[in-house]
Amino acid sequence: MLSGKQSFRGETLTDTLAAVVRGEPDWGDLPANTPPHIRWLIRRCLNKDPKQRLRDIGDARFELERPHEPRSNGVSATSETSRGSRARLAIGLLIVGALAAGFLLSRLLSPRASSTPPVVRLIHTIPSEQVASGQQRNRVAISPDGSKLVYAANERLYVRSA
Repeated sequence: MLSGKQSFRGETLTDTLAAVVRGEPDWGDLPANTPPHIRWLIRRCLNKDPKQRLRDIGDARFELERPHEPRSNGVSATSETSRGSRARLAIGLLIVGALAAGFLLSRLLSPRASSTPPVVRLIHTIPSEQVASGQQRNRVAISPDGSKLVYAANERLYVRSA
């Protein structure tokens, strides 16, 4: 959101998820005036190692509200950020998280074109004057597209539309 670009790109959802697992965001895409403590927070949120990553948005909110002091990774933070801008950033992070979750859920739950044909059920009663033949073989077959039914009776084959 800060850079105005997608951090990870892919043609499909699977490609995007693979890019997240494989790579790191381009940290140079962040605006030059991004405060150091915000850079530090974003790195913690996107860290690949779960032990180093923040657990949830509550941890991020705590980090945003605490006084900005030098971090262990050598990045120092300034205390010039006002309470209002921190609140806006927290709200922005919440919105981005909600949008990302919504996007992923919509992609996962959206109906997809299925390669399996629809289930077709039919009941066909053989007329009383037709006697089933071919006791040792399959007596009924359905066409590959499911539109026709073929059965053997009276030593003949009969075709019916499904």
